[in-house]
Amino acid sequence: MSTIEFSLCSGVINTETETRALAKAFGDALQAAAVPQLLALNGNLGAGKSFFARALLQQFGVNGAVRSPTYTLIEPYECDLGKVLHLDLYRLADPEEVLYLGLEDQLQDASLTMVEWPQKAAGVLDQYDINLTLSVEQQTRHWQLQALTERGDRLLRQWPH
Repeated sequence: MSTIEFSLCSGVINTETETRALAKAFGDALQAAAVPQLLALNGNLGAGKSFFARALLQQFGVNGAVRSPTYTLIEPYECDLGKVLHLDLYRLADPEEVLYLGLEDQLQDASLTMVEWPQKAAGVLDQYDINLTLSVEQQTRHWQLQALTERGDRLLRQWPH
């Protein structure tokens, strides 16, 4: 049995400007790949998941306030990329609660779905194309993008690294 090795990219971001540049590079690759993506955003509280999502949405023309969906759980956006969903599952107590969000139809229409705290929906929402992990170690912020599917791998192959 052979193992498929998918693309992996990583680096350091220490400023908001560098985080915006990361979001721009990801957004450019997303547009070049031209296929819907399900993106898992992992990291501890304060790692920068919502900031990255906000920067990515702003790149695609979302103007005004970009709210974190911490209390609404899901925020839909119409932008240059098409329909984008931003989910924050931090408050879910049980993975099956994600079923009550009415995501099934929305996911089919979305060009991009970003999910913060994806582990809160383990076993229910698992088909992520790409995992972005943000971490802070000794005042340094690290990022890692890992493709989890062939579709995600095609996107990361567009990555300018």
